[in-house]
Amino acid sequence: VKEERAELAKHHISVLWSDHFKPQHGKQFPNLHDTFWRALKQVSQVKRSMDPAEGQKLLDLISEIDDMWKKTGGLDSTRVDGRPS
Repeated sequence: VKEERAELAKHHISVLWSDHFKPQHGKQFPNLHDTFWRALKQVSQVKRSMDPAEGQKLLDLISEIDDMWKKTGGLDSTRVDGRPS
């Protein structure tokens, strides 16, 4: 289950990085690409480790990404009218 959830997190992090964030967001958040890159690498670490601290590192990176997402429009910019929330 841990590996499945980690793979799902990897997919969603990748999609958010490629589909939501634009070049101007990189100017707003100079560490944007590094944060995503570290999160994707941390997913791999979580998949091969049983150490809860590795999972916490991933959760911390996801929190950073969430903060950037919210500051760039968050839910308002990623939901299309007519789609369920």
